[in-house]
Amino acid sequence: EEFARLCALEIYQGSRDLSMFSPQCLANSLWALAKLTVVINNKGDLRRGATTKFLCQAVIAAAGPRLLDFKPQELSMLAWSLAKFQGCTQSKKHKRSKSGAEVKDTNCFLACLAEVAHGRLSELSPQSMSNIAWALAST
Repeated sequence: EEFARLCALEIYQGSRDLSMFSPQCLANSLWALAKLTVVINNKGDLRRGATTKFLCQAVIAAAGPRLLDFKPQELSMLAWSLAKFQGCTQSKKHKRSKSGAEVKDTNCFLACLAEVAHGRLSELSPQSMSNIAWALAST
């Protein structure tokens, strides 16, 4: 748990360039942080329990332009994690380019992710499908 919290702090402080993370690393990192419900308050102190807008925004910004590079399980993990962190950057406006590069909102990002997953439906395991469906229903 302490290691995950320190990783979250690295992301929060901008010490890590998430664009250098592979799709698997992005998905695994966000999943682990969501699983532990690691959060950072406004002072940069780590704590458990609430959502962390910054972590979600950082991962969305790094993953958005590369969604087509994510494997089905990685898409599922991203969707589940964002839903678990629920409400990171919610708004109802879908401001995005066709490539997904401008996605900054959780709901918009999940809509883009769902489009990518829809195109790869035959590759999704039943667990991946249910995780994505749950994420879409939960946000």
